[in-house]
Amino acid sequence: MEMKAYRFLTLSAILTLLALSCSREQEPTAQAGKAVQNNYPEAKISNSARSASAGELMVKLDPAQREQGEKALRSTLGVRGVEKLFPHTPGKEDLEARFGLDRWYLLELDENASAEAVALAVAGREEVAKVEFNRLMRSEEASVTPYAPGLVTKAVTYPFNDPSLVDQWHYINNGDVRAGLNARAGADINVKDAWALCAGDPDIVVAVVDEGVQWNHPDLAANMWVNAAELSGEDDVDDDGNGFVDDIYGYNFSRRNTPITYETGNHGTHCAGTIAAVNNNGIGVCGVAGGSGKGDGCRIMSAQAMTEGSGSSAAFLRAVKYAADNGAAVINCSYGYTGDPFSSDAAFAEAYEAEVAAYDYFQATPNDVLDGGIAVFSSGNGTLDHAEYPGGYYRYISVGALASDYLPAYYSSYGPGTNIFAPGGEVQSGNSYGEILSTVVPTISDGAEYAFAQGTSMSAPHMSGVVALGLAYAKKLGKTYTRDEFVSLLLSSANSIDDLLVGKRSSYGGTQQLYKYRGGTGGGAIDVWKLFMNIEGTPCLEAVQGETNHIDLEPYFGGNASTLTYLSVEVSDRDRTSLALKDDPVIEYGRLKITPQQFGSAKFVIKAINGGTVIGGDKEGGMEITRTVSVICRPVVSKNGGWL
Repeated sequence: MEMKAYRFLTLSAILTLLALSCSREQEPTAQAGKAVQNNYPEAKISNSARSASAGELMVKLDPAQREQGEKALRSTLGVRGVEKLFPHTPGKEDLEARFGLDRWYLLELDENASAEAVALAVAGREEVAKVEFNRLMRSEEASVTPYAPGLVTKAVTYPFNDPSLVDQWHYINNGDVRAGLNARAGADINVKDAWALCAGDPDIVVAVVDEGVQWNHPDLAANMWVNAAELSGEDDVDDDGNGFVDDIYGYNFSRRNTPITYETGNHGTHCAGTIAAVNNNGIGVCGVAGGSGKGDGCRIMSAQAMTEGSGSSAAFLRAVKYAADNGAAVINCSYGYTGDPFSSDAAFAEAYEAEVAAYDYFQATPNDVLDGGIAVFSSGNGTLDHAEYPGGYYRYISVGALASDYLPAYYSSYGPGTNIFAPGGEVQSGNSYGEILSTVVPTISDGAEYAFAQGTSMSAPHMSGVVALGLAYAKKLGKTYTRDEFVSLLLSSANSIDDLLVGKRSSYGGTQQLYKYRGGTGGGAIDVWKLFMNIEGTPCLEAVQGETNHIDLEPYFGGNASTLTYLSVEVSDRDRTSLALKDDPVIEYGRLKITPQQFGSAKFVIKAINGGTVIGGDKEGGMEITRTVSVICRPVVSKNGGWL
């Protein structure tokens, strides 16, 4: 099955998923089942040889017969070499065994051997439990448009000095027509004010499983993950003894024992820039988790699985395990299968057991904040009514793409399996400024260091950056979570866009019927400020820009909020400026009265008396209570409570 890099429950379902999660840790032991498989060896071959490497197979051995099984593989006619599919990492024996990674082998076939014939012969061995063809994965490299700075038509205050931040509408959308004639103010990931609370952390590492990342790019170099033990240089020596030679910034799994080869494609470098290009360094662009210019950005690991747009399944799976074993908390996976080969999670897990095992291993490897990593995928560019695999699998976060008008991009897949949406960009009226601006490789981009591109390949790194930034903020606050707890926070930190999904929309891809997306955007559009507030435990309120808002405080001060005596409302100078408050905030009849003149986010500290009108003294007094509430201000608030 060809793989591409994307650009541009019922009770029965629950029982099926539970069975899948158990099957990876408990192998069937029924002798009758083994007899059936041995009489029909083709039943052990789980996928097709189409679009697969003709010279390799991936084989899983029975746990009780591993030693004799390896010998049997080496003696099979047509097999030239046998090696572990997943290199062993000292100290990870239990985790490797838990997901069966220690039982997978990669077979190199003789030059003229038929992969189908050898697969059938291998499957006939009693010691063999599963055979998978090592399919080729390819990037679908769409052209990028080199960036030329232009004239901004609407003013806004920017938090960092990176000159091209003004053209990254996906971070701060002020409704400038350069991002599209219908660009919507506030239709971004709402990160500007969140950056003031936390802009990154060098201990949080994101692995870009993709083409190679240009590790020496001027806007990426300072935020690259570095394996200090290999810093002696490319000396063809495995200095730290981890099994990988010269893995300074990551490793090239598509061409083993060679340096990262970023000169052959922009895809990985463009994704990396969105995740964590260096912020506030006076050059180029910003990254979601790129820090504040004080060496505090999250780090990017290049887990290269493709070169010149192609890589094998084995390369991807090894890259994922490397990321887990070397400290990555997040993996960005902007790729998926060509076509739509699966209709269920069960079918996917059965056909690609090795792949599921690798990602599950990553998601069970703890980091500084979570008890396991988080895998982020593109939902796909096929305009399908469900997320494309592997991103559509229920254990991975699948991200659809938004345009600058806060509507689903014409190419984005959506529906079941799609968990959330983030900016992916879209060419509008021939204008590339509606796409996503990020870093690229100058030697293959007409000398440009920055360029526009669009696709769910661009929405996934936005989400990966948000995940990393959220982990950095949690770490700053000293909080830890289970992986599932944090994913729940992530997917509930979103804004509904359903109220916008009416009528038609004209786009580069034709006319979109917007109603079909209703209920198909997962949690909605990701919002960084909401994520930060969820991490803090601070309640979030919504306000409309340019209007006097009376925001009900009952959910935060109880049912008698309107009768309490309020002592004060405090707001910092920075937050006051963020919303451009016309007047001082006040409390009237249990409601917070504010008139914000600019979209943004802010926190208010409200003090009140519970159980009286004074605090002690000459009268029987009440108790002072304090609540911090957050306000997100946008041009319009939807009927269901999310902003538009």
